[in-house]
Amino acid sequence: IIMDKGIMPHLFFSRSMKLYTTYLVMTLIISLLFLNNIVNISSICMDKLRLSAW
Repeated sequence: IIMDKGIMPHLFFSRSMKLYTTYLVMTLIISLLFLNNIVNISSICMDKLRLSAW
């Protein structure tokens, strides 16, 4: 079976691009959730500090 050299790299490239974009999206979502958690935790800590200051 003769592999077409034009098709093979294209398939490989599209697959790797899909993996890369999926990875980017996952990283973005995780970082957003992480930042959201940090903001929530810091706001809770600030509220506790404010209450203890009173």
